[in-house]
Amino acid sequence: MQGYIVIGANFGDEGKGLVTDFLSTATARPIVVRFNGGAQAGHTVVKQTGMDTFRHVFHHFGSGTLSGVSTFLSKYFITNPIAFNLEYETLSHTLAQFGRKADVTVDFKSPMTTPYDMIINEVIEEARGNKRHGSCGYGIGETVERTITDERFVVRAEDMLHLRDLRDKLITIRDEYVEYRLKDLSSKTGLALKVNLKYMTDTTIDFYIDHCALMMSSVQLNDIDYLKRYNTLIFEGAQGLLLDEFHKFFPHVTRSRTGIFNAVEIAKELGLPEVDVFYVTRSYLTRHGAGPLPFEAPNKIYDKIEDTTNLPNKWQGDLRFAPLNVSLLKESIKNDMATVNDIKVIPNLVITCLDQLPHDTDVRYVQSGIVLENRVNAFIKTLKKIHPFSKVFGSYGPSRSDIVTL
Repeated sequence: MQGYIVIGANFGDEGKGLVTDFLSTATARPIVVRFNGGAQAGHTVVKQTGMDTFRHVFHHFGSGTLSGVSTFLSKYFITNPIAFNLEYETLSHTLAQFGRKADVTVDFKSPMTTPYDMIINEVIEEARGNKRHGSCGYGIGETVERTITDERFVVRAEDMLHLRDLRDKLITIRDEYVEYRLKDLSSKTGLALKVNLKYMTDTTIDFYIDHCALMMSSVQLNDIDYLKRYNTLIFEGAQGLLLDEFHKFFPHVTRSRTGIFNAVEIAKELGLPEVDVFYVTRSYLTRHGAGPLPFEAPNKIYDKIEDTTNLPNKWQGDLRFAPLNVSLLKESIKNDMATVNDIKVIPNLVITCLDQLPHDTDVRYVQSGIVLENRVNAFIKTLKKIHPFSKVFGSYGPSRSDIVTL
């Protein structure tokens, strides 16, 4: 059994979906394993078939789905039945054109987001005003907080097997946890926080239970041993190394381990002796949401930049741009590799969006705190030297066929 880990090396939106799709068709009997984050991930895959082009932004499903590759949502992935069903409906129409259906298995222990996590998330982030921490609005951080607060409030995928008991647990969360959490947040922030009473009725619970039942008609539950029937595990990460919950940019981070740590834990549990990791970076830096962005530019830094995935929205605002910070990239990869030492990890680099760089003028990047300008080939050579990579790949377009070895 082989293991490949796809990691975003920056603030997210580096091209992890593209790389996962590439690996899905280049390996034997693969399955994509989601091992961090949740529905807030947005991984774009473009599939070209003849004269037709199909595009999907993946949230719950692995980015190999359009190529017929199955998905496993691990115990480190946060499941959201409402978001899952919305995506499943859209994705099913696309897959039907290939004569396929999405195949998803969920770990029994996968934590689940409830409507109350999303509601609290919205209340606190709006109350922060221009001091927002940065959120996608999916309640990821609040799901983690509830899960570690008290076992009585924990909801996992296996609870969907017993919907009556799940309903009772949701009532407990509504009647006990929501008020407790709001008081806790108010005392820490000094903000007056209140939930709209329309969300505190049985209608909200019934709505969620219906979505759980619908999701269960589309997935199967199993444990980690299920993965042993596959030859290749493609661990698809979410967000990026600079958004890791233990990164120096706290509190403008996600409640998730965004590096290789979780994936390696699964690999070790399955007895894999080594894994390949593919660190993915755009050829420039982006951030979609609040928080620091070193050397931020007032607008996109190259005329050819196109991004139809990260559109302006209520929670994240506009996509922000900066020259790629080579020193920060080097530091992040080095620190991530240092989080594990009891399994062989083979590092690789993938540089995306190279087609968006100007090839007749210099490109900009940051090294040792200084903005430098150089030709594309020299820029690529600089990136190759930041770490002893096994292989370096480059992408010159949105599809897996646009990826080449550099």
